[in-house]
Amino acid sequence: MGRAVEDCALASGAVSIARRLAGRRSGRAALWLALTAVVGLTLVVWFVFPESKTHPASPVTTPTVPAPARELVTEPSPGPTFDPRRENPAPLDETTRQAPTTAERVARFNGVGRVRGRLTTDPPNLPLPEHWTLVLEPSSSLHSAERAERRELACGPDGAFVFENVPLGGYDLVVDAGDLDCRRRALLLAKPESQDVYVVLVAHLSGELLGRVVDAYGLGAEGVAVALTRKEDTRVLETATGPGGEYRFERVHDGEWSLAVGLATNPLFPARDVSFAGPRVTAPDFELPPCGEVAVFVHDERGSPLAGVAVSGYGAKGGAPRTTTDLEGRAVLRWLPEGLFTVLAERATLRSKQHVTVLPGETIVTRFVFTP
Repeated sequence: MGRAVEDCALASGAVSIARRLAGRRSGRAALWLALTAVVGLTLVVWFVFPESKTHPASPVTTPTVPAPARELVTEPSPGPTFDPRRENPAPLDETTRQAPTTAERVARFNGVGRVRGRLTTDPPNLPLPEHWTLVLEPSSSLHSAERAERRELACGPDGAFVFENVPLGGYDLVVDAGDLDCRRRALLLAKPESQDVYVVLVAHLSGELLGRVVDAYGLGAEGVAVALTRKEDTRVLETATGPGGEYRFERVHDGEWSLAVGLATNPLFPARDVSFAGPRVTAPDFELPPCGEVAVFVHDERGSPLAGVAVSGYGAKGGAPRTTTDLEGRAVLRWLPEGLFTVLAERATLRSKQHVTVLPGETIVTRFVFTP
């Protein structure tokens, strides 16, 4: 509406100017000049203010109160998208990812192979025995040992060995070279990558295990049986304590062992685990509890002593001593724990058994009579 008023004002001004000019000048020239001024002003208004011709006057409206703004709630960003192709390496080929079939596993162990190699020493200047033995046996740790066969080979000082035409499967190599120690070696013969295997074995001097057994007063316990059992193959080494309670095992190979006081089958204490690594290991002392002993006399029906009779026994709390009677027919079973104990006496086809109760610090006497 304001724009229209301005247009009218301009037009009125133009007419006024034309009238003034017409009053001052007469004739057509003055009129023509006035009309030209009106037309010019009209064109100026037309082009300078175009909205005055296209938009009608806006009606008067009551201003509206804008609605209260709503709180803008935005969703949290989902974070980076996991793309397994970026996080993981390229997928394996389908044939690689698939587990072999039963037929493929069987075919892998069809046939024979060869095991060859050499035994060396550490340090290198240790001589190999003139004769030593190498055993190739079904593996105790590999699963493919069903078709494996045991082979034994006599070897010489050059250390070289070869097993020909060996059925494919899992094997262990075991060296028996006297005072030299060589750990068991597992190997797999299979198609196609390991049908011909070359192995270098390293041996070193076996060691010794030392220890001591003492009584309840800290004094050396003489004549106590001690057993050392290798866990790998249950090989048992046995000895007895000396006058000062000391014991010694020689030719002990590196590995895991079990050390027991008494026989391995019925020890006086729970066995101790020993991780042996040569050349020498000293075990902690064993301290015996208060013990008793049994004196055994064996004679015939006429009362004559019998020598050489085997005497042994066992108790509920451990202990399994073994000895023989002397010329007087006498044998003593020592270092027996308190409680019920069974005594056995054997000679040829004759055998007798008695039960006694062992008391700490006391000697129990028992007699056997054998009739020829």
